[in-house]
Amino acid sequence: MRLALRRAALRFVTLAVSLAPVALGAQTVRRIAGFDLAYTAPSGWTLAGTDGRMEAWSRGGGTDGALLVFGGMYSSGQLAIADGSAMLQGAQFKEPATVLEPPALRRVGAVELWTSAVRVQSQTGDVIVLRMLARPAGAEAMLGVVTMATPAADSAYRVAAERLLGSVRGGTPTVDRPATTALAGAWRWQESNVSGTASYVNEEGWDLASDGTFVHWTASTVSLPGAAVEPTRTRQTGRWEVMGGALVVRAPDGVMTVSLRLQGRAAEIAGRRFVRR
Repeated sequence: MRLALRRAALRFVTLAVSLAPVALGAQTVRRIAGFDLAYTAPSGWTLAGTDGRMEAWSRGGGTDGALLVFGGMYSSGQLAIADGSAMLQGAQFKEPATVLEPPALRRVGAVELWTSAVRVQSQTGDVIVLRMLARPAGAEAMLGVVTMATPAADSAYRVAAERLLGSVRGGTPTVDRPATTALAGAWRWQESNVSGTASYVNEEGWDLASDGTFVHWTASTVSLPGAAVEPTRTRQTGRWEVMGGALVVRAPDGVMTVSLRLQGRAAEIAGRRFVRR
């Protein structure tokens, strides 16, 4: 989907320690609210924290990696993997990444999972293996897992993720009507820059109508002395609703779940801050 997923970065283990800590006690079954996805917690691991539809896990002192569980609505495993990538914001990695597994549906034991893996290097030179896995659990609902680990710990994190996804149980996702009503409206983002006689303006908008339809558009205008640069524009339409604290959009090219934070007259959508028009 032509959403703002391209803006995603990765913040590796810092994600786990940045979330609010949660006392797990003897509970072993976790549920992603809104999407009604249940899974069995990895045995012997610690729930480092939760943030809406995301839950972070670590083992031991958590210095060798982190495991992130998330839920959403997707029309394909590739879109679930893309959402997992988009959630990991912050850290910068050197290019290029080494692809270990291209996104594909693979049989793992008795279940079929969408999986993908890359090896990257941090700015400090540390090598990190990133794995993204997802399993369908009912009509469009999927549970995803992202593992971020050192090469030595990668196998243990992969096995933990596969076992976790093997335990997934799906229910009936529900629309958050109050949140959907609160989000309805026109949302805008803009950035501009002028350098000498050259300038550019980038804009993005979400028009979320109360009848459940949406228009998502982007526009980029560049002005260069003596050059005619055509503006670039994109436009996407479909239907929308809020589930599990996230924006679920249904467009001609698929169903996708987009991160969302509503803060009065501001809304963070897919990691970008928009203001209500």
